[in-house]
Amino acid sequence: MENYKYMHNPAFYDLFSLKSESLEKKQQFFLEYSKDCENVLEFGSGTGNIALPIALQNCNVTCVEPSETVYNILLTKVIQNPLLKERVTILPYFAQKIKTINQFDLVIAPNLFPLIPEEDQRLEILLAAKRNLNPKGIFICTFFSKNMYANKEKKLTGEQYIGERHYKQYTEYKIENHEDNNIFSVEWTFEIATNGIQDDSCYERFLCSCDTIDEVRSLMKRTGFKIVNEFSNYDKATYEEEKNDGQIIIIAKHDS
Repeated sequence: MENYKYMHNPAFYDLFSLKSESLEKKQQFFLEYSKDCENVLEFGSGTGNIALPIALQNCNVTCVEPSETVYNILLTKVIQNPLLKERVTILPYFAQKIKTINQFDLVIAPNLFPLIPEEDQRLEILLAAKRNLNPKGIFICTFFSKNMYANKEKKLTGEQYIGERHYKQYTEYKIENHEDNNIFSVEWTFEIATNGIQDDSCYERFLCSCDTIDEVRSLMKRTGFKIVNEFSNYDKATYEEEKNDGQIIIIAKHDS
């Protein structure tokens, strides 16, 4: 699993994502689905931008995050808030290693599957989600469609001013697998300037995979899930293969 050390610079990720409109919509989406839940499990929790608002909504949340740098930021956020300390458990494991059974009302993986191109590992994670989901629970996961990297050129995707410091984030997509164009790299460049003079920069690169809706449906069926809804964004637009926002958002249950 090449990507498990992704986001070597998670503080920069938070700097730009926490104030984004897209994150706010994503948070509201998961808050809605978790509002009546007692126990929630998130695979690939990152720095907690989805899990922690859910916990503050009066849910017990278990976060699974194997990346050490990201885990440390998530842990710091939890330690600093007494309410989160009571409600949040963080496990530094790979998702497929979680051993609980039928414990969670909601299992979510909003960021994980695009980072896992290997089919065998995807199947293991989906089986782990099914194993951890109670019989009446909901599973929500997100995949990327090929529209995600339709705009491949490097462009400015984030900008923040903090005092005299000016922070910029540039994003570029590059196709890695030219046989079927299903693997692409995401490259982030962060630049920091003080009083208009650049004095630091850092670089982040990780691989992502994209899928067709039929490929996603096959994965879900093979692991015992029944799809309830398919969305193309967090506004709940119905997924269309030829016209979408680059995401495939799946709502599923146990296939009884």
